[in-house]
Amino acid sequence: MGGNEIEEKMKENSQISTLAIIQAQQLVEQGLPQEALLLLKGELKKNPNSRLVLYHLGLTCRALNDFKEAEEFYLKALTSKDDENVVFPNLKGYQFMGAPEDVIYCQLGIVYQLKEEYEKSIGALETALKLNKDYLNAYNSLAITYRKKGDLNRVIEIYDVGIDRLFHSVCGRMNNVLENKRVGFIGYKTENRLWLNKALEVLLFFVCKDNIEHLSWTTGEQAEKYYASDEDGYGGLLFIDYPESKTRFMLPNYLDTFYESLKSTVDYSFLLNNKARTLAELGRISEARQLLEESIEFIPQGYDFKEPYLALIELDNKLE
Repeated sequence: MGGNEIEEKMKENSQISTLAIIQAQQLVEQGLPQEALLLLKGELKKNPNSRLVLYHLGLTCRALNDFKEAEEFYLKALTSKDDENVVFPNLKGYQFMGAPEDVIYCQLGIVYQLKEEYEKSIGALETALKLNKDYLNAYNSLAITYRKKGDLNRVIEIYDVGIDRLFHSVCGRMNNVLENKRVGFIGYKTENRLWLNKALEVLLFFVCKDNIEHLSWTTGEQAEKYYASDEDGYGGLLFIDYPESKTRFMLPNYLDTFYESLKSTVDYSFLLNNKARTLAELGRISEARQLLEESIEFIPQGYDFKEPYLALIELDNKLE
């Protein structure tokens, strides 16, 4: 069998595996994980080196609280290279790609955590973060592991790093092009300042990286004109660089876009909520309240995330 034939056969096997995984996930969602397990084990017999099938077997075993077998499947998945880079189109509402190492190490770390093997959990989760320093689920899982160990100060440190990486990731994705959407004035709450301070902190990082020596902002009058009309030629630009003077002139669209990007997913709200709960346990009530209020502000519209509201009620009850 030639190289192209082998490649086609692997692709065919992976597509078959994908259909089985879709069916297995649907079974788990329907409360039938045992049936999902049987389906995936049957698929593994046909494709014994499929990283994708091994990974989903681990997930299914975890759903069954069979952590020992879940661990075994994740470890086998890490030794398999078959179909790890295959990407599949959207099918029946699912998006599939070969499970990368960082995802498998994260899930392995969660299983170790559930088995109360905390040092192994920390090792696996730190490996996931070495492979992907922007992996928020790994930060959260690592924080939970340290919480279970009783090291709440370390939990705070991990959430701080996770928030910092989130901001760097958001800023790194914001391209300075005319075609950007001009967000327009949002009217964010000025009392919730953590996001604003972090956005400016990350901006300074990229300014230094781009060898910019001077940074300037629009005046209040300029900002009013900017919001009043979009016919100024700036389009959706975030800033304008003047190379001869190494100056970067920041437009209002930078902060507006940053704010909207943070609010487009629940990630920031989720991290703030979890950090706030830890601060409350440490007796740092004022800081916890501030973070919970900001967490509430950044819940995406229409997203059902009640935890920060409930945490605020808990704080009020403690003060009574």
